Amino acid sequence: MSTAQLVLFMLGTALLAGLAAAAFSLLAVRWLIERQIRPEFEKLLDETADELTSRIEQGVRKGVRDAVTELPSAEVLGSTARTAARTGAGLVGGGLDILLGGRRGGKPQGGGGD
Repeated sequence: MSTAQLVLFMLGTALLAGLAAAAFSLLAVRWLIERQIRPEFEKLLDETADELTSRIEQGVRKGVRDAVTELPSAEVLGSTARTAARTGAGLVGGGLDILLGGRRGGKPQGGGGD
């Protein structure tokens, strides 16, 4: 065997040994993640989700409770509902007039005072 062949043989052997070590390392890391790290991570994630869910529920309850205690009187609600309905009807009517080519130069509907 010549010197060139010996050097190529040594380089090939080193390359194969390096590839085998890399493959073994990847398999070992994958096993470590699957068997040990992942279950701990999922347990931590479940605990965090449970805590977050309870915090959200408490926040929603508090928000609803605050909103209900701060509701305005029925008179104010009725006036606001009428105004919103009148405005909505005016917007829909105006949109339909534009789409259907109705009322040119006529008085616009809705949005006026009481």
